[in-house]
Amino acid sequence: MKQGHLASALVTYALAAALAAPVHAQTAPSGSVADTLNILQEASRLFREGRSFDAKLLLVPLAGRDVPDALFAVGRIEESEGMYARAAELYERAARQKHAPSINNLGALYAEGLGVPRDPARAVAGYREAAQLGSADGMVNLALAIITRATSAQPGESPAELVERAASLNHPAGMRLHGSTLMLDPARQRAGFTWLEKAAAAGDAPAMVDVALAKQRGQITRRDFEGAAALLQRAAASGLPAAKRELATVYELGLGVPTNAAEAQRLRREVEIAERAAATRPAVPDPAPATVRR
Repeated sequence: MKQGHLASALVTYALAAALAAPVHAQTAPSGSVADTLNILQEASRLFREGRSFDAKLLLVPLAGRDVPDALFAVGRIEESEGMYARAAELYERAARQKHAPSINNLGALYAEGLGVPRDPARAVAGYREAAQLGSADGMVNLALAIITRATSAQPGESPAELVERAASLNHPAGMRLHGSTLMLDPARQRAGFTWLEKAAAAGDAPAMVDVALAKQRGQITRRDFEGAAALLQRAAASGLPAAKRELATVYELGLGVPTNAAEAQRLRREVEIAERAAATRPAVPDPAPATVRR
């Protein structure tokens, strides 16, 4: 066995052993809260840098003590590596402690049938519980499930109010959806566009496209082809087909960037490949609720 594979196997074994051991404490020992927070922050940094192995190594002891944030963090790593069943198990452990992000992510796995049987009703139940516990992801997912008629709204579950609450928590998709809702009212378009700009600044790719198109047209904001091109480049880098399609037109016409027919052709080819791949995916029997998770 190669050294890298051996190291990875050892971490997996250590994590499995730690989680299988009897749990003597549900949280970090008294007096170590700051240490726990530091470990979680460092692991998050390593994960963002693509160093999943090192992040997981840091989190094993905390996950072994059933610290909810650690279980969630390891679940995210497992999910990013395609280990969906393992992620579901970890989210489930944290969900038993009413950990809202884990409840939402577990719902997303049930919505998509990843690592667990596909169960839209259970997914929606997870989103609803997560939203009630204050998860912005849960609020957005529940709003989308209601909008797409994957579930019926219960009292106090207006999609507009749910996304507004998520926006107030600086959730990127929540800010975009709230902004788009406000834009439907001519008297509130300026406020709506401000929320779209906030969502774009927070990294929401669809919001970047919306703001870029507004800049191209001089709609609500001043016309700015260079700024629009920069936003579309950022959004296209995330892989969003709509952004690539718009960016191809920008390169073809030279809107804020030098004309580049080859780049326009490359982007359009990528969109065609993505659309062909989507068309060949097996159809699901009924629409799954949309999923947002971190």
